[in-house]
Amino acid sequence: MNKQSNKQRSISFRLLLVIVVPLIIIGLNSTGTLERLSLLGYDWLFTLRGKTPVNNAIFLVKQDEASTDFYNVRLSDWPRSYHARLVRKLSGAGADLIVFDYDFSRPTTIEEDTAFARAIADAGNVILANRLLPSGEIAQPIPAFTDGSLGEGFFDTVLDKDGYWRRMIYMNLTRDGYVYFSLPMATVEIYEDFPENQRTLDDPNALGWGLHKLPFPDMLINYSGPDGSYPSISYYKILENDFDPSLIKGKIILVGNTHRLGKDFFSVPTDKRMSGLEVHANAIASILDDRFIRTLSLRTLNILILAAGLAGGIILFLRKPELRTNIILMATGSGVIILSSWYFFVSQFVWVDLVPLLLAFLLNIIIATAYHWQISRQREKEIRGLFGHYVSRNVVDAILSENIQVKLDGHRTEVTILFSDIRGFTPISEALAPAELGQLLNLYFDEMIAAVFKYDGTLDKLMGDAVMAFFGSPLEVTDHQRQACKCAQDMIQRLEKLNLSGKLPPGVTIKIGIGLHTGEAIVGNLGSSEFADYTVIGDTVNLASRIEGLNKRYATTIIISEDTYQYVKGDYLYRELDTVRVKGKEEPKRIYEMMLENSSVNKLLVELYEEALQLYRDKQWDEAITCLQQILDDIGNDGPSQRLIKECQRLVSQAEDENWSSITTLDEK
Repeated sequence: MNKQSNKQRSISFRLLLVIVVPLIIIGLNSTGTLERLSLLGYDWLFTLRGKTPVNNAIFLVKQDEASTDFYNVRLSDWPRSYHARLVRKLSGAGADLIVFDYDFSRPTTIEEDTAFARAIADAGNVILANRLLPSGEIAQPIPAFTDGSLGEGFFDTVLDKDGYWRRMIYMNLTRDGYVYFSLPMATVEIYEDFPENQRTLDDPNALGWGLHKLPFPDMLINYSGPDGSYPSISYYKILENDFDPSLIKGKIILVGNTHRLGKDFFSVPTDKRMSGLEVHANAIASILDDRFIRTLSLRTLNILILAAGLAGGIILFLRKPELRTNIILMATGSGVIILSSWYFFVSQFVWVDLVPLLLAFLLNIIIATAYHWQISRQREKEIRGLFGHYVSRNVVDAILSENIQVKLDGHRTEVTILFSDIRGFTPISEALAPAELGQLLNLYFDEMIAAVFKYDGTLDKLMGDAVMAFFGSPLEVTDHQRQACKCAQDMIQRLEKLNLSGKLPPGVTIKIGIGLHTGEAIVGNLGSSEFADYTVIGDTVNLASRIEGLNKRYATTIIISEDTYQYVKGDYLYRELDTVRVKGKEEPKRIYEMMLENSSVNKLLVELYEEALQLYRDKQWDEAITCLQQILDDIGNDGPSQRLIKECQRLVSQAEDENWSSITTLDEK
């Protein structure tokens, strides 16, 4: 119940983490905190998109350095009679509209103003600019000009916080409540020639402008490219008849100051320095082509931010994603967000603000990564604290690196149990001083434990001079029987080297017996709330202990049960010793000796002994004695053969028992 409760709390905590981040991003975005970053992301989309075709109905006449140099006239002294000549030239070439991006609110000389006013009136297709003063009044061109013009529009700019010109406002409200429209709006209205009743604001978020439905209260300009993207010609070339009239015919001609010393330049998403004239061209084209950039509603954007945060937070619910997995997810998710934003920007002219989306997604991934790192460190500490004294460092590292979920609660699983015991330990302990005995046991256990750890075994406990270990948990392996057998062989080899090392007290030689048995047992962190051990319990453990004890009876070194033998019979040389029924168990078990050497002599020994064992089971005791005697005569002293020959001799010497069985029943534990 507690474990389930902890799991539910963990899930609730992770869900809270996943949701909190996008909610914070939504809050920051709503308060404008992310505006500058969002604008950078907006500009980057123009960079990703690249240059797009311009509207061919728009043509620019630039009052540039070439023009001022040609006439050797300063900008401030530019005669309005030149504008008059320009209007007549453009009108004569068939210009559809002539739009002046100049402030004509102050008169000059009568001759100059009269010439320009007459040209405006004669052309009948000139649009002029006005501007809103700080006082709230509108600064209009002088009446002589407006009387003959086709319309007016303001050229006031609305810059974002970073000083960039990205959006166009449609209208200005004067102090007396009169509405003036922008120069691009006036140009589109006159160019498309729609009536005033097609100016509508039925939707609070959309302005009807003829056949166009524009976002309200302002419009993001869809810039085609950097400054100079629109076709243009120097002002003086028109006056000097140095131009192709086909460039002018039927076009909207925008006339303005683009001199490098002028102040009519702005930073825009596609260029650090674009003339106001070209900004107006892009604004007009955005409306005419319905290519203006639309924004998502705040509700839609907030939903997307939440979705991006949830997508990034998925990692929190993975078991233990690797850093590489996190990086791949970060790159993939970021790529999807960027590509999606780019797609909608390029094909649908919709700005999906990628900054809050990326922040929600990436921050949740970073938080998830940090969360998993902290959990991993905590888990590593727990695992090393729990298993550090039971298993090798390699096993602990494998559990951690492979993210193995160790079952700490008691659970049933198949394991192979190993018991070992020093033969004749009591006489040794009585003959040695306590310090010498302690040193001997330390040397012995160092070697035995090293063998257990070498083959990924778990050291269960040390009991006096006995070692108990098991294989197959906590690191689940399919060949734990083989690992246990290799460990047993290694223990004997290490012991032989220790006996020859000269480190043991004089006259002391250590011999051990080892027993192995495979079966299901209960494994887990068992004990009280104050003290617990990772251990194994059950009948399998008891049987393994008794099998180890059989080494004394059969004068052997390593005995394994048939349950272990069936998995490893091809790995080493074994001989079947007997079939035994231990105390407290009805089911008999065949037991096998693991031979320490796979020599020709041992192979002959195994062959003769198993022949004798079969004769013994067939009640052919005399023949069995003959076979066993051959072993003793030809091969030498062999504990199992001596035990079996005595049993055969006993059976021959007494009357036959009808209830006799070849199964050896053991009354002692």
